[in-house]
Amino acid sequence: MHETGIATEIINIINDTMRNRPAVEVRQVRVMIGELTAVLPESLNFAYRALTENTALQNSRLVITIIPVQAQCRTCYKPFAVQEFTFVCPFCGQSDIDLISGNELYIKEIEVD
Repeated sequence: MHETGIATEIINIINDTMRNRPAVEVRQVRVMIGELTAVLPESLNFAYRALTENTALQNSRLVITIIPVQAQCRTCYKPFAVQEFTFVCPFCGQSDIDLISGNELYIKEIEVD
């Protein structure tokens, strides 16, 4: 389960960010995850909760937003949502495309008290 490794890295980033703010409590962490990353939100949440138990982050919450796969055709230049992982332009039928989104994995925000 690579979600445990991702949760560990998220926790490390939070701890590094909060190191100089010891009196501040982390409430929630907003994470953006692209559909193509193959990260399972339920597994990531489970790993985060397990790894933060009995730590300063135990009361914090992971909020995950899934970013859909978007592409733009290199032939007709039209953007489109990729449906069912079919990487073909629905407007002109070409498969020469650029991915616009769907590979992201980052912390967008750390909410504190």
